[in-house]
Amino acid sequence: MGIMSRNKELCKGYVCMENHRKSKAKRNRKSGFRARMQTKRGRRIINKKRRRGRTTNVSAHM
Repeated sequence: MGIMSRNKELCKGYVCMENHRKSKAKRNRKSGFRARMQTKRGRRIINKKRRRGRTTNVSAHM
């Protein structure tokens, strides 16, 4: 069973759309480490995650 046929079965009677695929570069510009460090609230988020012991604090896909 292919993806298209499975989607047609799931979307019977409904309007189904494919998810928007934002580029990884745009994602990192918006929510990456350097973007977080530029704002006071972003630095607060990173410090909160550091206190909890997170090793990876932000999205690391590029």
